[in-house]
Amino acid sequence: MEIEKIDKAHIVGISIGSLIAQDFANNYPDMVISLCAVGGYDINNYDKSIETQHRKQQLLFIIKALISVKWFSKANSRGHAPVWRTKS
Repeated sequence: MEIEKIDKAHIVGISIGSLIAQDFANNYPDMVISLCAVGGYDINNYDKSIETQHRKQQLLFIIKALISVKWFSKANSRGHAPVWRTKS
């Protein structure tokens, strides 16, 4: 941003990019106008028990996606993909 002479920016991150965007905002708060983090989790409020609680469901979802692309596509198109949330 310094090379491009950009003082502040709106930061957007999707999936793993949302984690990177949050980390950037934590490390350079004076350079961030706003932050939009989609599809990740709150790195400032991470709860290990939630990860443990959903591990089996996540692994099953990944296995099904690897075995059956048709099932994976159908589940996602109907909005039935699992959603994992951190505590607010």
